[in-house]
Amino acid sequence: MRVLLDRLAALALSRARPVAAGVLLLTVVMGIYGAGAFHALKIPQFTRAGEESTRTANAVSRALGHNAEPDLLILVRAGDAQGGVTTPAAQQEIERLARVARGVDGVGLVVPPTAENGLVTADGRDALILAHLTSLDEDDGREVTDRLRPQLASESLDVDVGGRAAAFSDTAHQAETDIFRAEAFAFPILTVLLIIVFRGVIAALLPLSLAAVSVLASLAGLRLLGELVPISVSAVNVVSALGLGLAVDYSLFLVSRYREELARGAPPPDAMRTMMHTAGRTVIYSAITVAVALSALCLFPQRFMYSMGLGGVFVSLFVAAVSLVLIPALLLIAGKRLDALALRRLAPAGGHRLGDTVRTLQRVPLLMVVLTVGALAVYGVPALDMRTTSVGPGVLPASTESGSVQRAVEQLFPAAGPGLIVEVSASAAAREDADRTVAGVGDALAATPGVLGVRPPQPLGDGRALLLAQAAPDPYGDVVGSAALVEAVRAIDVPGAEVRLGGEAASLVDLRDDVSNRLPWIVAVLVLTTTLALVALTGSLVLPVVSVLLNGLTIFATLGLLTVLFQHGNLEGLLGFSSGNALFLFSGLLVGSMVFGLATDYGVFLLARVRELRDAGMPDDEAVAVAVQRTGGLIAAAGLLFMVAIGSIVTSPLVFLKEFAIGNVIGIGLDAMLVRPFLLPAAIKLLGPAAWWAPAPVRRLAARLEPPATPATDPA
Repeated sequence: MRVLLDRLAALALSRARPVAAGVLLLTVVMGIYGAGAFHALKIPQFTRAGEESTRTANAVSRALGHNAEPDLLILVRAGDAQGGVTTPAAQQEIERLARVARGVDGVGLVVPPTAENGLVTADGRDALILAHLTSLDEDDGREVTDRLRPQLASESLDVDVGGRAAAFSDTAHQAETDIFRAEAFAFPILTVLLIIVFRGVIAALLPLSLAAVSVLASLAGLRLLGELVPISVSAVNVVSALGLGLAVDYSLFLVSRYREELARGAPPPDAMRTMMHTAGRTVIYSAITVAVALSALCLFPQRFMYSMGLGGVFVSLFVAAVSLVLIPALLLIAGKRLDALALRRLAPAGGHRLGDTVRTLQRVPLLMVVLTVGALAVYGVPALDMRTTSVGPGVLPASTESGSVQRAVEQLFPAAGPGLIVEVSASAAAREDADRTVAGVGDALAATPGVLGVRPPQPLGDGRALLLAQAAPDPYGDVVGSAALVEAVRAIDVPGAEVRLGGEAASLVDLRDDVSNRLPWIVAVLVLTTTLALVALTGSLVLPVVSVLLNGLTIFATLGLLTVLFQHGNLEGLLGFSSGNALFLFSGLLVGSMVFGLATDYGVFLLARVRELRDAGMPDDEAVAVAVQRTGGLIAAAGLLFMVAIGSIVTSPLVFLKEFAIGNVIGIGLDAMLVRPFLLPAAIKLLGPAAWWAPAPVRRLAARLEPPATPATDPA
């Protein structure tokens, strides 16, 4: 690593302007290529092909020639017209709309509204046309929705399209709007904060330049990954915000260390080399730990999750690489102009007060640890009652077309809501009396608590039949009742019958089970790889374990606060969403992995500086205090800047992205402003020399990577 950093420093010192020009050219190319990302990326998938619910739904769809449940809900309203939708003219127009829907490729079945099938309201003002598609694939549903919507215009009736397929289509279109809204929100705030943190306009332009490169790189990278595997379009928001935040963080630490060396009197070439060997080395370890944390998401088979993982790994490594090339070049090009347009009255980040605070807390480390750990544990208690749901048609707000249709259907046509898809297969011995076998399952199904009604069986061939049941619990709201219903239906035991269950409630239960089965292994891989990276950085076996435990505590507190704010609905009025009495499962997983990676990231910056000072001969306690004095303010500033970058996603109308944004803001805030500057130093003090213990092979490995010693004196 030392050789690599030497070469990067030499490259900047000898080719600063060509390097900057090369990065500029690369940025232009990425911008052009990344502009097509939204059309190349896919609809997010939240299911796995091997789940029972998915297999059942696909088998039924193949047998029927269309999906068992409607994918598109076409809401027709007469407004104030006399007679509503029941007049002959309105009926004729509804029939025309139904014919239009039938004529669209990909639509397998259209059910027009009648008084008998309950798709006309009692007052006759509203009607619902149901469209069943021929494919369960979300991308196929998006294409059908986009083709059908323009053809459903009516001069006499109000027509809106909702349902599962429309919701996913609108979610994809929303992603393109969200990224521009989020960046428009984040960049002005980041600009002001960077000017304050860097105490000048010119210095603040460096991280902003890297941030712009990172946003374009995230789009280009996702499109490139999309050429290899299907990538979810929802990853654009998360990956671009992550790249923006990391760009600001890495720039902050590199520029601050360069300025620190100049303040000591080092000439620019020496300051550059020291910056690369210290802050540059730390940036590499930081990028590795963040990439490792996010790579764990790739172990989930659902498209939504592995897309976030692949995109996160790409952007974290890319931003680190570009920061180590571009920032040194820009620093040398700026030269003495780096402090031009400086705001002299602003104090630098960090300072003696923070170091003095740490020295004071080191006198009572046990009290500090007990109070801080106790507070975080209390924050996390609500997470023990956390309930999880998945993304459904109601994920979009009422301001969107599919969101407004979904809420209207829930109120006016409750029978059209998601139900149970029950596939019954008669055994070979029961084939001769298959009708009775299916009827027995239907009777047992009708008698199951939570089932409101069962439709007559539809034959599927080969001794199979389909039973559709209306369920009382909302699979996305009443997750407890819905899970109990799924368990009860799957427990139905009729001699000679095999019962398989599909539908949205079953899909959600299968999803939670799949995640629960994989999560322990994924956490084990994450903890092991992160620990190994920190062992290589610190030369200690104890500190990495402590750091991982503190990460877990931070995540626990974050999920507890997230439960209070979202599951309990305490932010509904402020952020304009409906809580659904549960958190989105994937939001919690994303928040956990992201907070783990970023908490490790900030731990890397602190521990690397502590080790640097210890290796230069400074006593342990003073090394910790001085390290916090020099980096604690920077970590807090980096955390604040990252909170703005990632928090900008809260402007999205999608509830699961709001949860992701707020969760990361909470987690990063707790870690950067409480755990790293105060709790970790207290824990190190409490452990004493044992904090730096490691077996001899570990010490030898770390010795190969140790940075050059620096003066142990505190640069005032």
